[in-house]
Amino acid sequence: VTSCLAAARVVWNSEFHREAFLAALPGCVRQMPDCRPSWVVDRIRERSVVIPPGVDLDLIDSVPLERDGGPPIVAWNHRWEYDKRPEAFFDALAGVAGRGLAFRVAVLGESFAERPPVFEDARARLGDRIIHMGWAPDRREYVRWLRRSSVSVSTAVQENFGIAAVEDAYAGAHPLWPRRLSYPTLLPPGAGDDHLYDGPEALEWKLASLVADAAAGKLDPGRWAPHLARYGWAALAPQYDALIDEVAGLSGGS
Repeated sequence: VTSCLAAARVVWNSEFHREAFLAALPGCVRQMPDCRPSWVVDRIRERSVVIPPGVDLDLIDSVPLERDGGPPIVAWNHRWEYDKRPEAFFDALAGVAGRGLAFRVAVLGESFAERPPVFEDARARLGDRIIHMGWAPDRREYVRWLRRSSVSVSTAVQENFGIAAVEDAYAGAHPLWPRRLSYPTLLPPGAGDDHLYDGPEALEWKLASLVADAAAGKLDPGRWAPHLARYGWAALAPQYDALIDEVAGLSGGS
């Protein structure tokens, strides 16, 4: 709060990020023992702007789309931590497997010394359906996995933008994201019915539907790129430049 009040401008990753902070702020102020600054919400809102973090889309464009004719690849490219809820992802995959659908799984993302045990359990549950499990050796190899994937899933309960989600969908995978946090705002208006889910049952059956459509060649890998291009550095760098110029002018700098 003090940093926000000291700043000339406060930049948020998304509308969700800004509104979640400002909605929680009155409760924080009420916990102060005295001199409660009820005015801080309006002051911070006045200084707030939303500019998403830039995503490196040029590298994705430089790597060709890959489809090898095998079962569709479902990708999960998030940090291996509890706030990304990997157990929900693997439970849904087990349910889809139980429906008799053929698919493969690529699990990417950063892992740490301590990580949820569900990742090791997944090997036993999904067997040779898992064709990649772990950190890609370099960014180009990471993008190659994205370009091979037909469906991408997020099960996160904490996300203020979603760089990994944008990368995978821009690369050609059809997204399946929770109808919460910042995810609904990433898709075009009206596009969410097949690609946003509420609860584990909807996650499983919508994932099964996307896998079946991918296997039948019904998913267009280029569908999302034109919309998601707005999150690339080519689109966002001028916004950051203008903001920095504005703040420099407000502070009297050059």
